[in-house]
Amino acid sequence: MPWTISEPPDHKITRARRLLEENIRGFSGAGPEINETRVRSAVQELLPRDENGCAYPAIWRGAYSSDNRLLGAAYAHAPYEYAIEMLSKGDSKAYCAGFLKSRRTLGGLAVEASMRGQGLGLELLTEIEDQARNEGVHHLMGFIDARNGGPDFYAKNGYHVLPPNKALPRMGPYPITEVHPVYLSGSWFYRIL
Repeated sequence: MPWTISEPPDHKITRARRLLEENIRGFSGAGPEINETRVRSAVQELLPRDENGCAYPAIWRGAYSSDNRLLGAAYAHAPYEYAIEMLSKGDSKAYCAGFLKSRRTLGGLAVEASMRGQGLGLELLTEIEDQARNEGVHHLMGFIDARNGGPDFYAKNGYHVLPPNKALPRMGPYPITEVHPVYLSGSWFYRIL
């Protein structure tokens, strides 16, 4: 079945969130909305900007069939929560702004069950990577909860996968010490873009 991948229009984001929530244990459809409103506003002036001075939004991609059915979705965002924590610990606004520009977190990637194994997940991931590169991002990272399977997909597609329950390493040019959340079991993965 052929598909096209595009940024979902605002009225289709809800369906993309629902698809992620239905296919990823522990994914909250409200999470992206919170990141894009309340949390994002706390660091609004630090967000990376395009040549027109507009802040980069989260990266959403949807894969659609010829009859406009959603087959898969992917979502990545700037790690706003870390920047807020960094500011509260006394890091400079310039350092936090550099950090936000240098990283994106893959918040979710899911493909409808009937479409798995056909290359759609890789195409969605590649679209996210390409957009992140266009925004000047150096590192794309994510976490695969053990309830959702293993990290083999990411390892096969060029990501460094850490052993289960190990924190991400300090990555430049804006390294931070990240702690693995004790309430989750799974593996972090990352790629230098």
